[in-house]
Amino acid sequence: MSEKRTIWYAVADLTQPKAEPFMVVSVDTSVKSGKGVEGTIVSLHWTREEAELIVHRFNGQPVN
Repeated sequence: MSEKRTIWYAVADLTQPKAEPFMVVSVDTSVKSGKGVEGTIVSLHWTREEAELIVHRFNGQPVN
């Protein structure tokens, strides 16, 4: 039986931005890395609202 992959997306604040201060990150909870799980930066954005719109679309949530 194959293991189910669980991937979710979230907005993260960059603490010392030299450009875009928000990023969309995907987290794969089935891929372990040290004491945590693997994450990948998907995109960078100037506003939190823009990043949240991307996350809602990736997570299949309605966009208002």
